[in-house]
Amino acid sequence: LNPRAAAKRYEKETRIEGDYVDASSLHISADGRLLCYKSYREVDPRTGKVFDDLVVCDVAGLRLKRRWCISSRDTDVFPDITCAPDGTVFVTQARGHDEDCETTLTRYANADRSRKTQVAFAGEVSNLTFSSDGSRIAMLLDGKVHFLDERLQTVARHRAPKHVVLEQFLKSGDVLATTSRGIMTANAEGKWRSLPYRDSVRWLSLNSGETLCAISIIKGGLVHEQKPKDQYGFKLLSFPKMKLVRHFQIPAHQ
Repeated sequence: LNPRAAAKRYEKETRIEGDYVDASSLHISADGRLLCYKSYREVDPRTGKVFDDLVVCDVAGLRLKRRWCISSRDTDVFPDITCAPDGTVFVTQARGHDEDCETTLTRYANADRSRKTQVAFAGEVSNLTFSSDGSRIAMLLDGKVHFLDERLQTVARHRAPKHVVLEQFLKSGDVLATTSRGIMTANAEGKWRSLPYRDSVRWLSLNSGETLCAISIIKGGLVHEQKPKDQYGFKLLSFPKMKLVRHFQIPAHQ
């Protein structure tokens, strides 16, 4: 459809140069000054060998200044990184499979690599969330929710419902969680409470005052077969009563 010269110029100006890096697990602190992410760095295109890099950066305007990086070359280790709103950085490293799996959790206070606390757990951590100051942690480990203090010591452990995902700590100290078709809260005593919302949840977000809740909507199947009620978009609801405030629909958009 385009002149040959234009096509060649496009290919030249958009080609990939240097190492290919795929960033994931992107997180930023509440003040916007710290950013951390996990990346996959290809080191041998012939064999498809990649390294996992866990990177912590300072945000300076529109630029990132790398503070430190952990590079994993062990194919049997599955690392991940995230940060609390106050800039406390957490790193998980799972080693092994199934019943032989062990997860190491490391907490870096103020993203300072020299101020770390580390502890190992039998099993694989599938979900992790923390309070705004990073002093309380809730993690999902082999079907149970573990509540930890800032020294990463377990202070409570309770069985979790199936298909639950821990989302965030609330100001009350409870943990907000989503299921396949609903939203729940859990306290440190292990009491689960369902909120009045019965529908699928793809992503969830609360405002700072915890009075509004935004829930993204995504339907399975082919786009051209979907009906208007199946369109992508998000709902804005009051929290915690979950009364609909507004419904935004965007065709074929996530």
